[in-house]
Amino acid sequence: MFSMKNFLKTIRDSRGITQEQLAEALGTSQATICKIENGQQRLNDVLIKKIIEILKCSADELLFGITADEREKKLLDYFRNSDESGQ
Repeated sequence: MFSMKNFLKTIRDSRGITQEQLAEALGTSQATICKIENGQQRLNDVLIKKIIEILKCSADELLFGITADEREKKLLDYFRNSDESGQ
């Protein structure tokens, strides 16, 4: 189970989706979404998958707050800055 206190709210807000709308799409209550966003309740993997589908985001964005573009840039920077031995 994961805690997504800050990332869920940020993504939800950026998509223009209310807590009520997300709750309805997930088949839960607005109070549950509020608790998740405040770190008072955790999500299981099934709800994480549903949220990713509803909000059209990546798992990295939801769980770690990093977009696919940011992840790719960090990986490219890492490999560009390492020598052939990987250091």
